[in-house]
Amino acid sequence: MTIVFFANDTLGNLNSVNITLKKDIKIPELVVIDPLPGNIYGNTAPSYSISIFEGNLNSTWYSMNGYNETILTTDGVLNQSLWDLQGNGTVSISFYANDSVDNLAYFEIIIRKDILAPIITIKSPTTNQLFGIGPPSYDLTITEGNLDTIWYTLDGGENNFTTPGFTGLISQELWDNLPNGYITIKFYVNDTLGYISFKEVTVVKDTPTPTSPSGIPGYNVFILIGIISLIAVITIKFRYIKKIE
Repeated sequence: MTIVFFANDTLGNLNSVNITLKKDIKIPELVVIDPLPGNIYGNTAPSYSISIFEGNLNSTWYSMNGYNETILTTDGVLNQSLWDLQGNGTVSISFYANDSVDNLAYFEIIIRKDILAPIITIKSPTTNQLFGIGPPSYDLTITEGNLDTIWYTLDGGENNFTTPGFTGLISQELWDNLPNGYITIKFYVNDTLGYISFKEVTVVKDTPTPTSPSGIPGYNVFILIGIISLIAVITIKFRYIKKIE
């Protein structure tokens, strides 16, 4: 837009000045590339990436649950101190951009902050519960919004078994290989950020031991009786002959 200003004097001398102005009534185009809405983060502040289309850009900043932070580049990391102030749960972040005539654009996203490990409660089996040949069943309660994997071990982690749910049956094969006595079952759970929790319970395995057959191991009882009887007969006969002599 061009504006021409004119001025003349009483003698009719005329002069003019041209001024070109730019009319800007369009707000900046602001796009948040990262983080994405619903993303989950831990203790470390998320990185950000934004895109701004504006010929007369003045300033950019973001607000995190009411705290403002000016940003000088379109890529960076959110302020760690501001992130530390946010509790576990949802976090609102609004990005702003304005131009030289204060046309303002903003873009809000909601992400999640997860800094708590899962909580496990073992409902069954119970401490010192007695089991025989059949393995224990289990029933767990897990408090975790971002659950990833559940697994258990009966031998200190040498063999781990992943379970798809909160209830199930301990592996029969592993149970069969364990001796009688106290058995510690340790349940683990992690979330999508890698936080791991575990709880353990000790149960008692008591299965009947195989009984040995009567008699002397490795020998046929009837053969032994026959041999003993034969020796007895020979001994008696020998004594009888000796007596006659």
